[in-house]
Amino acid sequence: MALSVARSFSPSFLLILAGVVLNGVAVAGLDRPGTSSAQMEQTPLTQKAPEEKSTKVERIVAAIPVRALPNVPLLVGVKKGFYRQEGLEIDVVQMGSTPAITGMMTGDVAVDFHSSAIRAPVTGRPIRMIGYMVDRLNWHLYAKPEIKRVEDLKGKVLAVTDVGGNVTYISQMMLEKHGLGGFGKDTEMFPTGSMQSSTLALLARQVDAALVGTEMGIKAEAKGFHVIARASDYVPLGLGGISTSVDTLKNRSNTIKRFLRGTIKSLQYIRSDRNKLEAAEFFANFLNLSRGDAELIYAQSKDYYSPNGSISREGLRFEISLLVQQLGLKKEISIDEVADFRLLREIQTELGLK
Repeated sequence: MALSVARSFSPSFLLILAGVVLNGVAVAGLDRPGTSSAQMEQTPLTQKAPEEKSTKVERIVAAIPVRALPNVPLLVGVKKGFYRQEGLEIDVVQMGSTPAITGMMTGDVAVDFHSSAIRAPVTGRPIRMIGYMVDRLNWHLYAKPEIKRVEDLKGKVLAVTDVGGNVTYISQMMLEKHGLGGFGKDTEMFPTGSMQSSTLALLARQVDAALVGTEMGIKAEAKGFHVIARASDYVPLGLGGISTSVDTLKNRSNTIKRFLRGTIKSLQYIRSDRNKLEAAEFFANFLNLSRGDAELIYAQSKDYYSPNGSISREGLRFEISLLVQQLGLKKEISIDEVADFRLLREIQTELGLK
C-alpha cells in the first residue's frame, strides 16, 4: 500500500510529514511487522480498506503514538472495512503527541489516540475526549517467582517508567493498599523510561517487580515471572482515549459520528469469540508477534476493550484528578471541560447499545 500524504494539509503539518518521508522511516501497509520504537516517532501509515465498489469517501487522519493494544481496534477497523462502510478512508499516522495536538488544532488531524492528549483540555486547550478503546487498565504487576504477594515486596526494588507518571502512582497505590509505606520507605523505585525497559530490567533480575502491560507481560511469564496484582483491581482508569478538537466536533460532527460508529463495530468484532482466530491474526500482524503470543495476548486482552466506546465517569474523574495533581493545578476541572460524549451516546442509541 503506497504512502499517501497528498491532501489539503496546512503548510506546517505538511512540513511534519515531509520531514518523516525525507528521513526514510515511512511504513506503508498494515500487513508488515511494526517498526522499532526508535523509528516510531512520526511515521505515516497509510491504510486502505479492502477494495469495494466505487463510492465517494471522506479521507481523514488518525494520529497514533505507536502500534499498541489500545489502538488495535482502529487498525482492525481499517483492515476490515468498518470505516469505509461509514464513508471514511483513514490515514493512520504515527507521530508524537505535540504534532498530533497541533494537527487537531489546525484541522489536519481529525482524531488522536495519544494517552497524553487528555492533558490538553485539562490545561485549557480546545480539545475533547470523545471515546475510549479500553475501559480498564490491562497493566499487571509481575514479580520474581519467589515473590508470592504484594506484601513480599517490602525491601524490594520496583521498576517504574518515570518518577512522576501513572505507573509510579499506581504502583505506589498498590503498595499502600497492602500496608507498605511505598517508594522511599518500604520499597525503592528504579525508573526505566518505558514499560519495555521495565520488562527487560525484570528479566535481567535488576528489579524484583514491574507494572507492565499484557504485551510485555507475556515475555515475563515465559521466563517464570508471575502476576501478583492487577491494576484494574485498584484504579478505574482506561486506555486508548480518542480525542478531537472542539472545532471539529462543531463543524464536522457527521464525520466524527461515522468514525465512532466504525470504531464501535471494530470493538465489537474484537470482543466476539467467533472472530478470535482472525482477530489473533490481526494482533500478530499489527503488533509484530508470533502467532502463539498473539493468541495469548488476544485471549488476555479482548475483554479489556470497551464494548461500546465508553469509559466510566468514575474512571474519567479519577484520570482528571490524577492529572490535576501531577500538573500542580490549583482549580477543579469538570468532566465537561475535558470530554464530550454526546455524539458517542447518539451512536450507542442508534446501535441499541444503551
